[in-house]
Amino acid sequence: YHLIGFLFFSAFMGVLSVFASATETNNKLGVATIILAASFLLYELIMMFSNGVIKHLRNLWNCVDLSFLILAIITPAMIITDNLEDFIDRAWMVSATVFLGYLRWVAYLRFFGPTRTLIRIIIEIVRDMTAFTVVLVFIVFGFSIIFRQFETEVQAFGFNLFSA
Repeated sequence: YHLIGFLFFSAFMGVLSVFASATETNNKLGVATIILAASFLLYELIMMFSNGVIKHLRNLWNCVDLSFLILAIITPAMIITDNLEDFIDRAWMVSATVFLGYLRWVAYLRFFGPTRTLIRIIIEIVRDMTAFTVVLVFIVFGFSIIFRQFETEVQAFGFNLFSA
C-alpha cells in the first residue's frame, strides 16, 4: 500500500518539478499537475472526514499535506492563467510549493526500512537544532545592530550611538 502511494507521489513530484523548472509555461504539465494535486487532495479530504477533522488537523504532517496540495493546485492555475506575471511572486509560490512537496516526499521514505532510521535521525537533529537556532538568531541580530552603529554614511534608526 505504501509503495503504491510512494510511486504515485513520486510521479506527481516529477511532473511538478518539471513544470516548476520549465523556463516557459507548459499548459499541459500545469493541467497534469493540477489533476494530480486534486486527486491527492480528494484522498486527503476523504481521510480527514473519515478520521475526524479536528483529529486529522492536529497532526503537523497532515497540515503540511493540505497546505502543499492547495498550493499545488493554486500555483499552476495562476501561472497558466497569467495571474502571476511578477517574477518574484511566481518564484515565491513555486518555491513554497516545491519545498512543501519535497518535505512530504521525504516523509514517504519513513515507510521503508533502510531509510526509516535515517529520517528519524534527521527529525531528531532538526528538533535539537531549534533551540540553538533561536539563540544564534538573537546573537546575530544583536551583533548586527551593534556593528551597524559603526557605519558612517547610514545611521541606524535615525541616530548613531557613538556620535558626539
